[in-house]
Amino acid sequence: MKTAIITIFLFFVHLTLFAQQKEAVFRSGGGYVFAGTDFIHTASLDRSLRQYHLPEFGGARNATTFGAGGGVFINRFFYGGEGAGQVGLSASNDYYHSKIYGGRGSIHVGYALIQNSTFAFYPTFGAGGGGTAMRLDEGASFSKDRDGLLLDPDTKLHTAYMLLKLGLNGDFFFGSNKNKTGGMLLGIAAGYQLAPLVSRWEYDDHSVPELDKYDPSGFYLRLKVGWAKGRP
Repeated sequence: MKTAIITIFLFFVHLTLFAQQKEAVFRSGGGYVFAGTDFIHTASLDRSLRQYHLPEFGGARNATTFGAGGGVFINRFFYGGEGAGQVGLSASNDYYHSKIYGGRGSIHVGYALIQNSTFAFYPTFGAGGGGTAMRLDEGASFSKDRDGLLLDPDTKLHTAYMLLKLGLNGDFFFGSNKNKTGGMLLGIAAGYQLAPLVSRWEYDDHSVPELDKYDPSGFYLRLKVGWAKGRP
């Protein structure tokens, strides 16, 4: 999967440079850190957790996301990537305490609909993958004699997924010399991410088909702060 994503990314870069080989090529770019939220629906997973007295996450939840990324504009075409971590999903009942956390990486291509020395607005398409873990700890009333329990405490489940992203990005550039040495970048990104392929939960190389898959699909929102060079 990683090889296919990188191949597609390089194809778009090559296609852009070929199309612009007779034109003046302008390049600009930078890097940033970001924080935001993912809007995740856990209703399907919750139904399977309920059957085995595992804590439910509440159907629709917001997970905190943070990370770093960067990219470059070649004329109006954008190429970049980012890595992210995700925390903030937790639940408890009488038998267990559970937490969901994970990380992901993706590459992006896009096209600037508006681009000048102070602002760039561009839609992007991204592809990548990630992994998620669910940690189970013992609750106050846990008992191995309780019927219907599926997992012991201190179990760490994990899963992996492929991710596709559609986004809209707005970047603002600040600074008196931002077109030569660069300046501050403030940006916002919003969109939808889809996980077309998700693996089953596993632990210690044992699959857990009794639990429904974790689906990270949903809308997202990011705030970005960084350093970049704007277009002259």
